[in-house]
Amino acid sequence: MSKLKSTVGFVGENGVVLKDHSVFDKGDVVVLISAENINELLGELMKIKENIDMSKRWVDEIKEIE
Repeated sequence: MSKLKSTVGFVGENGVVLKDHSVFDKGDVVVLISAENINELLGELMKIKENIDMSKRWVDEIKEIE
């Protein structure tokens, strides 16, 4: 299983700059989330969590059927 990494960055004139100079490997899934304010960001994170939870339930239901 892959080890999850997280980082913080900002968008400047030349694009995205990661504060910790992270290097992601080929095939890594990288998610950058942008928001105007913290409430918008928290709302988007909650939607992502709900989708993950729903996907886990579907996987569990499929395993039960098999």
